[in-house]
Amino acid sequence: MAEETGYVNCVVNEKIGAVVESNPDHKNPGMVFEMKSDYYTCELKNDEQIPLQLEGYEVAEEYDPRWVTLEEAIEQNEAARGYGEARWLRRETYVLKELQKQWQQEGSR
Repeated sequence: MAEETGYVNCVVNEKIGAVVESNPDHKNPGMVFEMKSDYYTCELKNDEQIPLQLEGYEVAEEYDPRWVTLEEAIEQNEAARGYGEARWLRRETYVLKELQKQWQQEGSR
């Protein structure tokens, strides 16, 4: 959490889901690349922050972490340059939409 948001006092709570992706490995023809992404609820204990520790490509892409609504996150992801080619962005948008459906069914948030 601290790396990408700067918040240092975060508690990781319950696991809310996982996504497993299997795709042809573009670096090794004939191989399959598989990745499992786990998702958890988190809670900030306070607003203490350190400077962001973004990776080079995140700086180059001008990443600007900020709080947005679930709907805003989905809209921004779908409007992002390269959305169609970026598997990670499609995955994260899928997870956000599934979370949105769950919250609508529960009538919360």
